[in-house]
Amino acid sequence: MSDRFLEDHRRPLAGYDRIHFDEAEIIALRSRIDLETPLRVHWEWDYIREIESLRALYERGKTAQWNVETDIDWSVEIPETAFAMPCEQTVFGMVLRMMGAPEAMQMRAARDELAHGFSQLLHGEQAALQLTAQLVNTVPDMDAKMFAGQQVADECRHVEVFAKALARKFGEVHPIDPNIKFLLDEMLSTPNWHYKTIGMQVIFEGVAMGIITDMGTRTLNPLVRQIMRYVARDEARHAAFGVLALRDQIPKLTQQERDDAEDFTWRCLEVVANGLMTGLIDWVAPRYGLAPDVVAEAVFSNPPFWDGRYNMFNHTVLPNLRKLGIVTERTRPNYDRFRLWESSAPYGTKPLPREEFYK
Repeated sequence: MSDRFLEDHRRPLAGYDRIHFDEAEIIALRSRIDLETPLRVHWEWDYIREIESLRALYERGKTAQWNVETDIDWSVEIPETAFAMPCEQTVFGMVLRMMGAPEAMQMRAARDELAHGFSQLLHGEQAALQLTAQLVNTVPDMDAKMFAGQQVADECRHVEVFAKALARKFGEVHPIDPNIKFLLDEMLSTPNWHYKTIGMQVIFEGVAMGIITDMGTRTLNPLVRQIMRYVARDEARHAAFGVLALRDQIPKLTQQERDDAEDFTWRCLEVVANGLMTGLIDWVAPRYGLAPDVVAEAVFSNPPFWDGRYNMFNHTVLPNLRKLGIVTERTRPNYDRFRLWESSAPYGTKPLPREEFYK
């Protein structure tokens, strides 16, 4: 097995290992909607014993439920005539501004960029819905089953909120990015619940926390901020569940099982890190007469991109991997080489603060 997923899809560009699919591969990935998913079902007869940390997380979830239709103020618009995100903090708004494009075009492009981000979150939430339902069957402890069942309801709500936002405010759902579809298929198809939990609860939910916190902090639009605030509160519990469900299980693995889990973790994380913005650039650039490779080179040569990448992974993902001890001396060189966790961001930007809105 290759040390990296999608080894044959690497296209080095501006110091960044961009992941690229041709059109036929993209169509094939997106058309693969039925997956073979061998799954073990584990009965648990111990209904009395409680795992205090998981039960506390479950109790918090009971009081944190919200209603997409009534708790979100859908009367607020995301107008085409205003920036929902600061123009200088969007890829296409800034590129078009530097090219001297009209401000109206900059706004449309920034809006398309936001719609693409919402769309990828929506696709990820569908995957989380299906994968968490699998975890109900496979996790060994009753408290873990109960929390996973509760998370299924959370994920239904997240699918609903992003779908309604896209339908009501944007009128379009962008297709899933191919590297994300590949990785989600890997997680959904594996029979190993440890891998599912690492991939979805620790990596994807952790990355989601970074993205959602970032968007919720930077947005100029109150509806976007409100949606992100509600979703982030749920995601914080989900990422915590991944750590709590695995922390007593990882030490029980054989050395070979542990090595395999560490390698799977790295391969997943590396695809996410190297796939950042690839789908966005490939999908949105042609709408504005821009060559994707030219935009990609401009983005990957820009210091704020590397700061954002650092902040995204150091927000939740890498701290949780450290807690689990999944990153060891054997695999640490991968992370070091990837510049994911220097003591400060590569270009000096501090990691995002843990904003009050997601607590």
